Amino acid sequence: MFRGGLTIWRRDMLVMRRSIFSELLAVTAYPLTLYLAFGFGLKGYIADVEGIPYPLFIAPG
Repeated sequence: MFRGGLTIWRRDMLVMRRSIFSELLAVTAYPLTLYLAFGFGLKGYIADVEGIPYPLFIAPG
């Protein structure tokens, strides 16, 4: 049982090593795109949220 699990783990590590750049790019590009779209795109429509500038309000989410 342990031998089969180790084989699957090795295969997964090889696949991850080949695609790590594209995975990291996707993980960072998607939230940045949303932040730019909603943070700066709606900035002209929404000035402040309870006294906090909208881009700072949306950044933690």
